[in-house]
This record gives sequence, C-alpha cells and structure tokens, in this order.
Amino acid sequence: MTATTGFRVQRKMCATCIYRPDSPLNIQQLERQVADPHGGFHTFRVCHHSKDVCCRGFWEAHKDHFPIGQVAQRLGIVVFVDVDTLAEKMPKVRILKKRHGETFDQAFRAFIGAMPRKPTRFLAMVAEAERLRTIRRQVAARKAKGRARYLKRFNRRDS
Repeated sequence: MTATTGFRVQRKMCATCIYRPDSPLNIQQLERQVADPHGGFHTFRVCHHSKDVCCRGFWEAHKDHFPIGQVAQRLGIVVFVDVDTLAEKMPKVRILKKRHGETFDQAFRAFIGAMPRKPTRFLAMVAEAERLRTIRRQVAARKAKGRARYLKRFNRRDS
C-alpha cells in the first residue's frame, strides 16, 4: 500500500485465479496458509499476476476479514487496478485458423509455412529428442539380435 495510490486490488479476477468457482484447487487448504489462527487473516493474498496487488478473488471473499482491508475500506482508499506482469513475460501465440473450404492439412501447411525459418531452441530440442529415440531403438535392436544369437547357440548345444 502506497500513500499516494491507496490499497491496490485487481480490477477483475484473472482467468487462473484460485478463487474461481471452477478452480480445481482446495481453497480451504490454501486459505489456511495465510489465515490467522485466532480468526481472520494477518494480511492479504497477493495476486499471482502481480508483485504487490491484492488478489480480486481474495478481496471478494475476505475484504472484511483482514485489518488492511477494513482500514482501506473505511478510509475510502481502495484502488482497483489492472496489473498483469505475467502477460509481459508470455510469448505471443499464433493460432491455427482454418478458412472456409480449406482442409486441416492445407491450413496446417500454411501455418507452418508462415513460421520463421531460423532454427529455434524448441526445434533443436525436438531434433535432439528424435536423435536419442533413434539411438535407443538401435541399442534395443542390437540387444535383441544378441539375445537371438545366444539362444540360437544355446539351442544347438542341447540338440
């Protein structure tokens, strides 16, 4: 909380908020992490999309259960902000769109054709994984061939 701006709360709940009704997380267990053993909360839960802004889901559920929230409401210094530090770090994602009358294969080829030609780290990792898979297959084939030879020799001796 800064003196010039007030107590900052996210303007809206983010898509991955733990307080969403469709969240698969156990919210009671997560609330116990920041709960005061004597009731209420010592402090607020910081939104995971920011560094110092109160989570909107936490605010909606518990704005009257922690001291800073109570004081900020009484003084009228609650400020709703749009802060998203994760969006700045996330790479832009291209989406495969299929035009009317176009098959999936045609759309996929056009999508791949529009990608940059420089080899990226991801493509290098895929190539390395494929190389390791090939080596593993070759080793397994050699072992199988060796076992077959051993069994062939062993069976000859018994006859």
